[in-house]
Amino acid sequence: MLSIFRREWGPVVGIEEAGKVSDRPVSAVNPRPASEEYDRVVSELCFAVREFACNDALRMMPPEAIKEFCARRWEMRSKKIRVETKSEMRKHYPRSPDYADSVSFAVELARRLGAVAGTELKNQPQNDWMEWQREYDDMIADENSFMYPSSLD
Repeated sequence: MLSIFRREWGPVVGIEEAGKVSDRPVSAVNPRPASEEYDRVVSELCFAVREFACNDALRMMPPEAIKEFCARRWEMRSKKIRVETKSEMRKHYPRSPDYADSVSFAVELARRLGAVAGTELKNQPQNDWMEWQREYDDMIADENSFMYPSSLD
């Protein structure tokens, strides 16, 4: 699917929920690698949102996403955090956590660009991710940067 999106729309960031947990730090307060804290990527994604929210780095989250995050159960298993699967969640919640997924993916993109929960950017030099964000914004704003198949011309 990702290859189709890239072919049709150009550069796209893929987030693989079934992949390997990252080795990025959990937060500025907890510098342990995520791979030592979480059992699966979905656990890392959900708890990254929690870390950013607890550090006052998320605002105006959709109410639907908040409900979905609160409904999703988790446990400690083999000394790692394990978030329940979507099929487990559907047994006690009426729908798939699509809003929570979208927030998780947005936070993951920020993390890939260098954001770390618990760090303060005020009065500090800007990180590379701020420059990458400007480049991304410029790319999106430039109508000529989009390429369409010749069959659509």
